[in-house]
Amino acid sequence: MAIELDSITLFPEVSEALAAIRALGLKIGIASNLAAPYAEPVARQLPMVLDAYAWSFEIGFLKPDPMHYRWVCEELQVTPEETLMVGDTLLADFHGARSYGLQAVHLDRSGRAPKPDVPTIRTLVETLAWL
Repeated sequence: MAIELDSITLFPEVSEALAAIRALGLKIGIASNLAAPYAEPVARQLPMVLDAYAWSFEIGFLKPDPMHYRWVCEELQVTPEETLMVGDTLLADFHGARSYGLQAVHLDRSGRAPKPDVPTIRTLVETLAWL
């Protein structure tokens, strides 16, 4: 397990994207269903302290449970309508977020054909076009 945890790395554009979003004065949070052992290695690699960390193992709700998104919005002190969820899982990150009223974009790094009616980006930097 230690070898696996030590091998966790962020995608190359994550730091650039988060810095650009923060420069716009926007709040940034993470909403994740990761298992507990993975949270600290991920958080340690982030280039900054985020405004909210919604780890499912800590808050007690797994995405796509609406309570997960509610928790994030309350922690960030924002409404669902002014929140953009970007994630790589269609059910949990896109459809789940949309069902709670958040704006959502699917992050699909594979480059496969986009799904109809699903806004899709290929890198996190492309998030800036949605803000």
